[in-house]
Amino acid sequence: VMIGQTEIVEKDQVNYWSFDKGKIKGKTIQDSFGTTDGVIQGKIASKKGKIGEALEFDGDKSNFVTFPGDVDFSKDFTWMCWIKTEENGVLFCKTGPAGSDAQGAKTWWISDKVLSFDVGWVGNFKDQKGQVADGKWHHVAVTAEGKNGTLQHYVDGEPTGKGTLGLNEKPEKDIKDVRLNLGQDGRCDGEFGYFTGLIDEFAVYTRLLSDAEVQQKLILIEAWQLSPSINYRQFGVI
Repeated sequence: VMIGQTEIVEKDQVNYWSFDKGKIKGKTIQDSFGTTDGVIQGKIASKKGKIGEALEFDGDKSNFVTFPGDVDFSKDFTWMCWIKTEENGVLFCKTGPAGSDAQGAKTWWISDKVLSFDVGWVGNFKDQKGQVADGKWHHVAVTAEGKNGTLQHYVDGEPTGKGTLGLNEKPEKDIKDVRLNLGQDGRCDGEFGYFTGLIDEFAVYTRLLSDAEVQQKLILIEAWQLSPSINYRQFGVI
């Protein structure tokens, strides 16, 4: 049964950054599932995470992680990770260089202590229920449907806010010097804030995960904590 469940969660997964010490070589953060390795900019500490180690961000705009921007988010996608913070700030984005104001940039961030999603020069959708900036570990996810712009936030496996944005009203292919960032978005002079706290186990899918699949991530974490000798990482699911 476990194999079948992990196969479901693996489908269309393209990136998975565990942030464990064994996956960080100098300033390079290895992608355990795909080929999108990241590079630490500035200084980021490795601390005890939800599983293994996590990255600790200090809210300084100079300290973040950047990845190549060739992952396509113009169609359906899912982003998810574990976070521990008490502050607002950027989790992850596809954006342009610092100081730019890229049209069509996609930014997942915390605003007023809840999850938000912004599309450059289009608008912002903010969750209304799931408080995540309380100093506790939370599993967070967002699914985005490219065609109709439906966004769904999840907190600790539960669907919270749902809304719509014109995700492709401004095509991301027009973003100059495009990149993926973890912990900050330098556009708009940093108006989205710089992340302070821990980020762990970041996964990217090129499809919409179902409610049950998002919850399955939590089930596997709980199973691992009860039986840490079982190597669930071999399936790339936690």
